[in-house]
Amino acid sequence: MKTLMNRIAALVVVVVLIFRLTGNAHATTVVAIVVRDGIVVGADGKTTNAVNGPGKATKAFLLKKRLIVANLGIENDPGFYNFSLWIKSVDCNTAANISLSALVETIRKHMRKNFAHVIGDVESGALTKELAVKIQMPRYLVEYVVAGYEEGAPKVYTLSLVPDWNKKVVNGPILETKIPVPGRTLSTGVFCDGIFERIEAIRRGDRHAQEEFLSRFPAGSIRLNSDDWNLGEASMSARAFLGIEAKHAPDHVGFPVTIITLRNGSHGSVNTYTSDVAHFTDNKK
Repeated sequence: MKTLMNRIAALVVVVVLIFRLTGNAHATTVVAIVVRDGIVVGADGKTTNAVNGPGKATKAFLLKKRLIVANLGIENDPGFYNFSLWIKSVDCNTAANISLSALVETIRKHMRKNFAHVIGDVESGALTKELAVKIQMPRYLVEYVVAGYEEGAPKVYTLSLVPDWNKKVVNGPILETKIPVPGRTLSTGVFCDGIFERIEAIRRGDRHAQEEFLSRFPAGSIRLNSDDWNLGEASMSARAFLGIEAKHAPDHVGFPVTIITLRNGSHGSVNTYTSDVAHFTDNKK
């Protein structure tokens, strides 16, 4: 009888866990581009939810008018965490002159606390790899893309919490420098994470994918090599990347998209686009 009751109790825990976790909304695609005259970070606006279906959320924010933070993975965990509310709180409760590295450290210190309940689910074995796949959780619980200038140099970092399902632990926060690419002399580059299969096809030289990308721009007005782009071209390219990914992966990626541009020493700008554009009339829009 005791064994039966234990089994029923364990089943109830799993059912409750599934109910709670399937209420989570997951953020999907972020693109970061660094060119000679600035930084661009773009994020789509679609969230996935295994129970309630797709939703919308803003996944990229400009802090202090000069620092960028974007979210991948868990975007909203009802009753525990909401990215939009939390990052606005970080903006309000940090010094106006906070540096990029200090912001990274502030975010790092909050991460395990913000997701303590999910980390506990992994460590107890209640949240397994199989269940994570069922509720559409990516390879990480959460990942933040943090970008800005440090001593005049552009930087793009990621901070992530990554479960090791076999060991029942969550590693991190793991800090990685994405741009500049370690070992590369140039400080420019493109970084994508989340759902970005079509974007990756463009970048690795797939002819059809590249033709689809180039067709959005006036003939001959943009090059495929991102090292040659200016800030306006990088902004348009980020928007094109997200639009193309949304077209090819509509169940996971979608509008509105947020594009944030930033020049060294200047205030950044935030633009939201509610729908796709098949063809840009010029490289300034």
